[in-house]
Amino acid sequence: MKGENPEYSESNIKKTVWGDITHLADGRWSTVWQLEFSVPHSERTIDVISDSAVGFDAVLKINGRRGTLNIVTREHAMSGVNYPMTYKCFRIVNDDIGEIWKIQGRPRDWYAPFR
Repeated sequence: MKGENPEYSESNIKKTVWGDITHLADGRWSTVWQLEFSVPHSERTIDVISDSAVGFDAVLKINGRRGTLNIVTREHAMSGVNYPMTYKCFRIVNDDIGEIWKIQGRPRDWYAPFR
């Protein structure tokens, strides 16, 4: 828009994609995130975070440069209670396991907590 502050320009908006959501038979929700790492890693499965108070469990499966982060939640996958925990998972994976290059095929920096 004309006269728009470039810091707040709509051209700076990046369309992100949420992980694949499934409603499980036991009433919980699963969200599967596809990650790509900057460098390959050995195949392994890692418990990233578990918080019984909010009903949130995250497990990462890595194979080479690809990772699958499976988050199972008590509340609906898109519930506001899950956003901070999901972004915390991204930060833990990136800082403690391996640098994330892409999330859901989009640049990592398009997603909180990296933007």
